[in-house]
Amino acid sequence: MYGTTILRVYEMLRASGVTESERSFGRWLGRGPDYVRDHRRSHGMMRVSATAAAHLRTRLVILSKQVPPCLSREIDQIITIVDQGRAVAQVLAR
Repeated sequence: MYGTTILRVYEMLRASGVTESERSFGRWLGRGPDYVRDHRRSHGMMRVSATAAAHLRTRLVILSKQVPPCLSREIDQIITIVDQGRAVAQVLAR
C-alpha cells in the first residue's frame, strides 16, 4: 500500500470522528506520531510498511464489529479501500 491510500483513509476516519489528528492516526497504524505527516510530505508516494497496513486493517475490523450496522458499513468500505491499496502495491512491486 502507498501513502496515498493511508492519507485517504486518514481523511475518511477523521471526517467520521474516529481519529482526531495525523499524530493519533499514526498510533492507529502502530507507528509513531509523525508517520502520516511523513507520507503527506512525500505526496503519498512512499510505500507503507506491510506491518502498518496489517495493523490498520486489524484495527478497522475490530472497530467494524463494535459499532452499529450503519457505521459498520462505512468502516467495511474503508477496509475495502485498504485491501485494494495493498493489492495495487503488490502488483507494482513485481
